Amino acid sequence: MEMILQDHFKFDLDTIAEAIRPMVETDPSIKVKSIIAEVQSRFNYTISYRKAYWLAKQKSIAKVFDGWKYSYQTLPW
Repeated sequence: MEMILQDHFKFDLDTIAEAIRPMVETDPSIKVKSIIAEVQSRFNYTISYRKAYWLAKQKSIAKVFDGWKYSYQTLPW
């Protein structure tokens, strides 16, 4: 994978969410510091806690589980 500069305009949440998607599929309760370490390792780019958790992780979880509303509806009574 190529190195991304800290101010790279194309390094958005979709890119991060897709990069961590396999990790989220394996363990939806993955720790934020593991996400930050994975992005740092793969892209040589340090993301903030906010971007790692509140934005990228939540977006990735929504993609894995087809959105929150659908996931909630499929839960057994």
